[in-house]
Amino acid sequence: MFKNVQEWWNNLVAWLTGSTPAAELEAIEDLLDENQIRAFYNIQQAHLNSGGRSRFAQILRGGGTPSDRPDQSSFVPGLPAGLTDYEVNEWEGPAGKGWTLRVFASSGGKDYYLDVPDDGNPGPWTEIVPLIL
Repeated sequence: MFKNVQEWWNNLVAWLTGSTPAAELEAIEDLLDENQIRAFYNIQQAHLNSGGRSRFAQILRGGGTPSDRPDQSSFVPGLPAGLTDYEVNEWEGPAGKGWTLRVFASSGGKDYYLDVPDDGNPGPWTEIVPLIL
């Protein structure tokens, strides 16, 4: 339910005081300023063009790499230190290859994600609605 003790504490304080916890979403947006996205784009381009890979780096949520990508074990994404919960997905379509950085965060007891595509224009935060079976 809670990702860490700090999140639990923030939600407990919010419940006891009737207030909402400080929004982490804006803090993440501040970390992902235009320069950081451009730097990540440049690192991805370098990875694509080095060593005959012809693939962008892909990172699983939690920091792992897919089992079919042993050549990217040394990939360092160059994202801000405060950004810890994310994944990077590679895609391929008629127009070529690309990647999407997906950042996860919690605010007000709800979980959200933000997609930052390779063109650098982040979409809006989207609430993650849990499936109830």
